[in-house]
Amino acid sequence: MKSTETKECSDDICYSFVCINPDNQVMVGSGCYEDFVNTCKFIQSKITENAKENKTYKYYDENVVVVSCSADGSADCARKEVISLINLIFATFLEEVPKEILSKNGVEDKLSDSFGDNHEAIHSDAPSCTYNNSALPTKSEVKCLKGGQCLTNSDQYNETAFYEYPYVVCSECVAFECSDNDRVMRGYGCLEDFEQICTNVPSTVIEKIKANPKNYFYSDNDTSTIIATCSYDDYCHLDAVNTYGKSLPFGFTTEFSLTEKFNDEENNKTCSYESLSGEIGHAAALTGNGVNGFTVSGMIIFGFIFIYLLW
Repeated sequence: MKSTETKECSDDICYSFVCINPDNQVMVGSGCYEDFVNTCKFIQSKITENAKENKTYKYYDENVVVVSCSADGSADCARKEVISLINLIFATFLEEVPKEILSKNGVEDKLSDSFGDNHEAIHSDAPSCTYNNSALPTKSEVKCLKGGQCLTNSDQYNETAFYEYPYVVCSECVAFECSDNDRVMRGYGCLEDFEQICTNVPSTVIEKIKANPKNYFYSDNDTSTIIATCSYDDYCHLDAVNTYGKSLPFGFTTEFSLTEKFNDEENNKTCSYESLSGEIGHAAALTGNGVNGFTVSGMIIFGFIFIYLLW
C-alpha cells in the first residue's frame, strides 16, 4: 500500500478500493477516479463505468471491493466506507449480520466464497510488493493474430490451428467468444472482426467498447459473450483473457463454458467460422485482402488460455 497522501479530485468524489492484480498482489488504496482505474487495471469494465461520477457507488466480489463518496465531507470518507463494507461482507460468512442490515448497507447477499478465490495463495514468505497505480500502457498499433474456429462441442477445439493464424496490424488486439443456440465462435483479430462475427452483441455494448477500445473487458452470461481488448503490447490478446478472467466473480467462469451447453446433447455437428448472422465476411478469412501471411510459432497457445479460463 502506498503511503497516505492527500489530493483534490476534480469531480469531488473520493474512491477507496481493494483489488487483486494478475500477479496475486493485493492493492489497497484511496484517491480519485483515475487512481482507482489505474490501480485496479484488470477488472470488468462495467465496474469502472458504473463507478465513474457516482458519489454513492458500492461494489464487491471476490477480486475487488470499491466504494465512492462525496468529498464534501471528510477526505477519508471512502476509506471508512470500504472498511465498513469489507467487515460486513466477511461477517456474512459466519452469518453474523441480519440480511436487512446488509441490504441497508448496499450488500445484497453474502459472497459465495472468500476474497481472492480466483487467485493463487500469497505465501507468508513471498517478497514484498510495490503499490502500482500507473496507467496501463497503450500503443497506437499492435500486431494481432487473426482467425478463429466454430465449435458445437468443446472436444472439437483444435489447439494446433493457432499456429496457422496470420497476423494483422490493429489499433488494438481482440480475443472473443460468442454463441447462438447451436454453435460457438471463438476468434482473434481487430475490433471490427469481433463486430462482424458476434452480431448478436447489443449496439449499446459495442458503443461502450468503442469508447475505450484500448483496454476493455466485457462478459455476459445471458448473451453468451466474452471479449477482451488490449493494446499494451503485440499479441497482448494471448494472455489478456486469462488475465482478465481472474477478475470474474467466483463461479461465473464455470457457467460461462459456452460449449458446455452443447456437450449434454452430444452435439458433434461441424460448422464454419463466420458471422452469427450467417454471412462470411473478411473477419473469417485467414489470408488474403492484404492480410500479412506471417504465421506465429513458439508462442503460448491461446487455446490453452481459453481452456484454463472457461473449463
